[in-house]
Amino acid sequence: MKSDETKVANITPFGLRLQPELKRRVEEAAKASGNSLNMEIAARLEASFAADDARHGLEDQVKELAEAVEDLRGQLKSLRNLINAHLD
Repeated sequence: MKSDETKVANITPFGLRLQPELKRRVEEAAKASGNSLNMEIAARLEASFAADDARHGLEDQVKELAEAVEDLRGQLKSLRNLINAHLD
């Protein structure tokens, strides 16, 4: 059972203006998924934040990989210099 602070009845209503076409689409999606209009909007907002979080996580991983590649390039350059020094 939900605690008092998370019961929907205890959440202050939030007015939202939507363009008629967007509202129609959200209503259709809510009906198709068996959700209320509020639940559909909330679920879609949560999903968009989850996607943002995932994208930021991927951006961090890409940055780390780019740094690792630069480090490996530096190591490779050092190894080439050592090999060339021994060959001379």
